[in-house]
Amino acid sequence: MSQGAPAAPGTVMAAERARAHYGVRVSSEQVYAGVFGTVLGIALLVAAIRWMFGKR
Repeated sequence: MSQGAPAAPGTVMAAERARAHYGVRVSSEQVYAGVFGTVLGIALLVAAIRWMFGKR
């Protein structure tokens, strides 16, 4: 993951595709929030798994 990048091309493409598919306006803020939430969720999941295995 490259941090500090404004937006990954794939993210923008996904937003455009979602906009075209659902016919709704998806603001960049919503996209960033979704991506941030997903990354945060995965990071928390990995941290929890590592912590669980570390306890043994």
